[in-house]
Amino acid sequence: MKALRLFGGAQLEARDETMVRGRAAHRRRLALLAILGASPSRGVSRERLVALLWPDDGTDKGRRQLTEALYVIRKELGEGAVETVGETVRLNAEIVDCDVLQFRQAIANRDLEKAASIYAGPFLDGWYVDDAPEFERWSSEIRDDLAAALRSALGELAEKSEFAGDLAKAAGWFARLAREDPYSPQVVIRLARALDASGERASALRALAVHEARLRDDLDLAPSQEVIELTEVLKSTKASPRVDRTESQSLMLAEADTPEMRAELPAAVAKVSPSVRSAVRFYGAAAIGASVLLAAAIVFRLANRSDPSPSLPERFDGSHVAVMYFDDHSEGRTLGHIADGLTEELIHQLALVPTLRVVSRNGVKRFRESPASSDSLAAALRAGSLVEGSVQRSRDSLRVTVQLIDGNTGLHVESRVFQRPMAELFEMEQDIAASVATTLRQRLGASFAIQNLSRGTRSVAALELLLRARQVRDDAARIGLHPHENDVRSAQRILTTADSLLRLAESADPRWTRPTLDRGWLQLQRRRILDERLGRGAGEAAEDLADEVLNREPRNAEAFQLRGTARWRLASGPMVESAESARSQRAEGDLRTALALDSTLATGWATLADILNVRGAIAEADVAASRALAQDAWLDGADETFFFAFASNLMLQRYAPAGRWCQEGQRVYPESWRFYECELTLMREDRSLTPNATRAWSLVALMDSLDPPDRAKATGHAYSPLYRRGVAAAVSARAGDRVRAHRELAALRSSVSGDSVLALDLLYEEAAVRYELGEIAEARRLIDLLFTARPMLRAQMARVPLLERLAVRVIRQ
Repeated sequence: MKALRLFGGAQLEARDETMVRGRAAHRRRLALLAILGASPSRGVSRERLVALLWPDDGTDKGRRQLTEALYVIRKELGEGAVETVGETVRLNAEIVDCDVLQFRQAIANRDLEKAASIYAGPFLDGWYVDDAPEFERWSSEIRDDLAAALRSALGELAEKSEFAGDLAKAAGWFARLAREDPYSPQVVIRLARALDASGERASALRALAVHEARLRDDLDLAPSQEVIELTEVLKSTKASPRVDRTESQSLMLAEADTPEMRAELPAAVAKVSPSVRSAVRFYGAAAIGASVLLAAAIVFRLANRSDPSPSLPERFDGSHVAVMYFDDHSEGRTLGHIADGLTEELIHQLALVPTLRVVSRNGVKRFRESPASSDSLAAALRAGSLVEGSVQRSRDSLRVTVQLIDGNTGLHVESRVFQRPMAELFEMEQDIAASVATTLRQRLGASFAIQNLSRGTRSVAALELLLRARQVRDDAARIGLHPHENDVRSAQRILTTADSLLRLAESADPRWTRPTLDRGWLQLQRRRILDERLGRGAGEAAEDLADEVLNREPRNAEAFQLRGTARWRLASGPMVESAESARSQRAEGDLRTALALDSTLATGWATLADILNVRGAIAEADVAASRALAQDAWLDGADETFFFAFASNLMLQRYAPAGRWCQEGQRVYPESWRFYECELTLMREDRSLTPNATRAWSLVALMDSLDPPDRAKATGHAYSPLYRRGVAAAVSARAGDRVRAHRELAALRSSVSGDSVLALDLLYEEAAVRYELGEIAEARRLIDLLFTARPMLRAQMARVPLLERLAVRVIRQ
């Protein structure tokens, strides 16, 4: 059997522990083995292997390179060393033993001492492959994840030793943890306390001094206040200054050592808000037995007390972001200036996002060559989110890898790779900054919402029920996107379940109005999934639930927002009421009241923008849309706000900003058909653009794939597929393709022959095509028919460019 050793470097060993130096040990083939050895037993696809190791060779050449590498490995190590099943490649652990696989199995089996003994150093430490930036990124992620698993195991081993009363052994485990994470104040504090408790005060002081010196020498940082205070206490007292962990933990276990508490505490861990659970980093999700009871007890108490134990690690705010200087992975390290420029541009762009606090360029510059781990850097900078990256030249292109890391756990949240020609460096900087900012805002928004919710009630049961209901609502939203009507019915059933959970939450804490408000928003979600004309009952139910909250809390801003939104949805459905109706006016009044009480309500601003757009107050609508975006800190519902901002600028004939909002929507919501529809609309409305019929019809095909006509009909916007074809027909007419324009018009008229509502909707699109074909009289006739049937549209469409052009012609005649 051969042994693949990946901790501390990379090498192949024979049975007698001598190194294998054949062709299989060639660096790129050894990298292939490393990928297979560090990946799950289910294997790795050929496509993934080619992307990691031969990124610049193209698919066909890369696959040939992979086939050759596998042939050499099998020849050198044995035919069965690497197995292939279809497109999947896996390492045969019976022929090639891998230390990473052993480590992971030991962790899974809870044999933590064995895991600690296997870990001989960082994964692929100091080992790299030329011209393989994706492999570099992958190995960095694996290295960090394995190191985090080791630190978690060492922390748990130290805790178990403390529980057993073996303080010397606990100190040994903490000492190793301190070597793995030398800049962490929490680790050195635990080490010093364990040493002092075991009678080794001099060693405890020495550990604190080494930590302080390392911080100053390596990172130019002062130690934390907790380290300073513990050092002073140890120097100034004769008796042990410790908080007696063994006694306090034993007391907590004794308190919990009843059948009732043992049954309650594991459930408490699941119920407490994630922001509290994740604070207890030493008691990771892998804890079992006594550690689970301790973790549950601490978490349960943290959720209900204002004085958490000072020995627990501090949790850093995720909106506090540190962008570390990017690494230069190019051959000869010739891209350092570009790496620095990208870093500083990203810092600048993120600093413009009002919801983020970004460490300055000078604040991170001292860590450029720092060997510290991610969580140690986070502790030093007090940042809950870290951004790391690297640059690599790939022929005539620049490849940039950017990773977002949770500063509290050290785990990779997201990784993106950008590749552009070297000449497009400026555009790449903008892409990277926008992408990272969007990811941060959306990710932080979810956790911020949960933290806010947990402050609204003291009932763990009510909070748990509400969070479960929100998860169910999200599931329903995803299911409701599918085209088949059975999926829509499934979404409706799931929403009924969510409503039941919220009713239970109301019962668990009758004073908490949040479940009632959520029930109202759920009703509006049900209305969106149903055809608007069939969902009036759901809209009215939302209105009633808002009234219920206002009866109890007359100044509840969100209740006004909910009621205003519900009233507007009811007023603005197809052929329901005009924008000047009493219900519409009451909706606007509710929203203005909500915003007067709380100007940070992004949904309120966005809905008000929609009302003002429909009413023809375009300039004020544009201001409201801008306020919505400014207040939408976490991009929660920004899709509607982006679209309203686009629509306002379109109506004002400000095509350049309209196009920017459209592009922003495509970037943030690449799977939303609406932001391809806005691009298509601009092609028709902006007369400065050269008509591109090929692009127009490719957009139609893309939207039909994202939003098939069957789904559009099932989810209440059956007109959208017709609209996009009508707009593309107008672009074709403007481009000179009269035959296709006429053919598409005939097909559209035929498709709505049995639906009087859709037939009326289509009149405007046909008028636009007739105008582009030069058939002005027919275009006017169609508009007259539309306004005769729907007189309320006159105010709304008064500033539509096509109608302005037609009106000018009438006046001149």
